[in-house]
Amino acid sequence: MRPLTISKEEQIKLKMNASLWPPETLPEFPEWFILRKFSDDAKRLLAGLLHPSPQRRWTVAAALGADWTVRGVQAIMAARSRRRARQLARRERRRIAKAERESLRTRVSGMNATDAGA
Repeated sequence: MRPLTISKEEQIKLKMNASLWPPETLPEFPEWFILRKFSDDAKRLLAGLLHPSPQRRWTVAAALGADWTVRGVQAIMAARSRRRARQLARRERRRIAKAERESLRTRVSGMNATDAGA
């Protein structure tokens, strides 16, 4: 899977698209429609995507530039980086352990050869 990367310029463009619709232009939804425990950014994203007027409805680009989406992508990328670091550390520990086992085998076989010659 290709990692998600968004350049700084793309982030600025996306933020500008998302800011085209300030919160006051978004319709009011009934309380049951958007749960209270959603963050304001998540509510704004949902309201923008589900706006009843097609002219006011957010585009995909605007949704990608919303604060909630940008933070989510950053969290995913950070998690991938941490996972990759753990994988590399595990691989290095295995390589070191294998080298130590090989070294031990070499010493033991050298000791056995010395004992057989004596």
